[in-house]
Formats: sequence, C-alpha cells, structure tokens
Amino acid sequence: MKSIYLILLIPVAMSTYNCSGSKKSTKKDTAVKTENTENKSANATEDGKKQYRFTISFISKGAGTDYQIKQKYDAFIIDFETRNNVKVAISKAPWGREGEIDYCIEFAAMNKEMIDKFISESKALLSASDRINIGENTHCRGVVK
Repeated sequence: MKSIYLILLIPVAMSTYNCSGSKKSTKKDTAVKTENTENKSANATEDGKKQYRFTISFISKGAGTDYQIKQKYDAFIIDFETRNNVKVAISKAPWGREGEIDYCIEFAAMNKEMIDKFISESKALLSASDRINIGENTHCRGVVK
C-alpha cells in the first residue's frame, strides 16, 4: 500500500517542483527596462521600439522559410536600386530558429512615388508565398543587424 502512495506522490512532487521555479531575468529583459527614453525619434512607437515604413517577415510554418522567394526578393532589391538609381536602407532582424527574419526598410532618400512603386512591386513579388507577412509602419522583432 505504501508503494502505491509513493508511486503516485513522486510525479506530483516533481511537477510541483518544476512549476514553482523562479523566473530569471535575461539581458534582453534588462535591456528593455533600461532603454533610453529621453530622445524618442518621431518614428518610435509608445513602447519605444523603432517603427519602420515597410517590413517583410519571412516566417516558417514548421518547415523553414521560403528561401527561394527570399533569394528572388534580394535580387529584386538590387535590381530596383540599379533601375531607379536609389539606395534602399534595409536592416535585417533574425528572430527564429528556422531562419525567420524581418526585413526592416526605411526610405529616407526616396520620394513618395518611388516608395509607393517599391512597395507595390514588393507586394506583387511576395504575394506568391504564404510564408511571408508584410507590414507597414510597424516595428521589427529581434536585434536589427
């Protein structure tokens, strides 16, 4: 009879121990708390994260990102810059374990017509994949590189 109680008590005790562990703060948590809030830029959101005019998230649904469309998009960016004699400022923010990455795009040196042209051509190219999220006036995940 005592052995049955021990068999039932051990899993309960172990699950209680695992659930009651304390949370440890990470460098990322402390970095968010100590973020410089004195000089927020005009394109920062309320939470202090930088907002980008156009973002593209190459996402995974369990089988990795669509690397073929990513390669096509990288070639499209170079082609667009060459055709229009402009420079597209792209910061890349990797955030996942399967190659997920955000392209955070700013258009400081482009006029509105050129920006609209870039965005519409990007959307047309990227619409071929269901593993891409497109955002406008949003922030990027992860560390921007």
